[in-house]
Amino acid sequence: QIAAPEAVDMLIAHITFLNANARVEADPMVAHPAVGALIKIGKPASLAALKAIGELKPSNAPLEAPEYRTILLANVVVGVEGADVAEFLFKRELAATDEAHRPYFEQGLRGLKHAEK
Repeated sequence: QIAAPEAVDMLIAHITFLNANARVEADPMVAHPAVGALIKIGKPASLAALKAIGELKPSNAPLEAPEYRTILLANVVVGVEGADVAEFLFKRELAATDEAHRPYFEQGLRGLKHAEK
């Protein structure tokens, strides 16, 4: 693990940075290097990713769309916590979040269930 929790906020802010040299079907950690770095940081990144989902704002820029960011942030949570714990965390956040952010946590849960198949 990387002992750099102070980098978490910066990495989350730039999570949509796209490695132009990555193939389209590349692993998210290759295409989006911030995802891999956050997973290596561990728990501080997982908690910050959940917090970031709860603070997402609408955007017209495709790579900044909250739905896209949710996918990347959910990859961080699953990469750190594993699928079972990630599902528990998403359900917990879903129960506690406001109406504006419910769709993002629901999307995260759907993504977890889809990944299990």
